[in-house]
Amino acid sequence: MNPWTADGEHRVSCIPCGHVYGRSCLEKWLAQCGKKSATCPQCGKMFRQKNIINLYAPEIVVPNNDLEKQVLSLRDKNEFLENQQQKLIEEIKEYKRQILHQQRLINESSSKRQKMAEQSSDGAMIAESLPLHRAHGGSSDLCKFVLQNEFVLDGARVMGIDASSQIIVASGRAPGVSAEHVLTKICMFSRQETKVRLPPNTKAVRDICITPGGLAIFASLGRKLSLLRSACNICSRLVLFRGSNWPQPRICWITEWHAFGL
Repeated sequence: MNPWTADGEHRVSCIPCGHVYGRSCLEKWLAQCGKKSATCPQCGKMFRQKNIINLYAPEIVVPNNDLEKQVLSLRDKNEFLENQQQKLIEEIKEYKRQILHQQRLINESSSKRQKMAEQSSDGAMIAESLPLHRAHGGSSDLCKFVLQNEFVLDGARVMGIDASSQIIVASGRAPGVSAEHVLTKICMFSRQETKVRLPPNTKAVRDICITPGGLAIFASLGRKLSLLRSACNICSRLVLFRGSNWPQPRICWITEWHAFGL
C-alpha cells in the first residue's frame, strides 16, 4: 500500500469498513484477488469495487499510535526533569544558607579574636605604663577587674589556656581508688567540664602548652610527651625521652611547631 494523493488515480478513498487507502491500491488488490470482491487488508471485511468511495475532504488526519506514545513519553520525561530541577534549586538554596551561616560564624570568631587581641594589647600597655605612673606619684588604681566566671578544680597542678577557642586544659587526678592522672577540659563559654583520660602508664603532668593549631601538648614524669586533640578528646603519645639530658618540661614551650608538624 503506497501513500495516497489528494487527486488523480491514487486519490484517497475508503471502503465500507471505514479504512482508508489510495484508490489505485484498492483496484490492484481486487485484481490480485481475481474476483469482483475482496477482503479489507486490515479487518478482513468484504467489499466490492462499487463500494470504493472517493474522499474529497480538505484535510485527512490518521491517528499515529507510535507518535502518541512518543509524546506521552516525552511528557513524562519533561515532568521528571522539572521535578529534578526544583529539587536541585532547593538544594542550592540550602547550600547557600549553610555557607552564609558558616561565614557568619567565621566573622564572629574573627571579631572575638580581634577584640581579645586588642584587650591583650591594652593590658600590656597598661602594665608597661604602671611603673612610670607610680614613679610620678600617680595612683596605682588605673583599672578595675570584674570576676565573671569562677571554676573550682580539685587537685589541679598545671594548666594551659586556648585563647582562640576559650578552652582551659588542666591536669589532675580522677576521683576514686585508682586516682589515675587525667586532664580536665573546660569550655569558658558554656562552662562545660570534660574529663580526658591519658595514655596508659602516664604519670603526673609537669607542664602543658597550647599550640597555635589548638593542640594541647603536655609533658609528664618519666620523660614522656603526649598530645591532646581537643576536637575529639583523644590523647596520643609522641616521644619517649629516655636517656636525654634535655629538661623535660622545656619541650612544651618550643615555638617552632612547624618543625614537628603541629
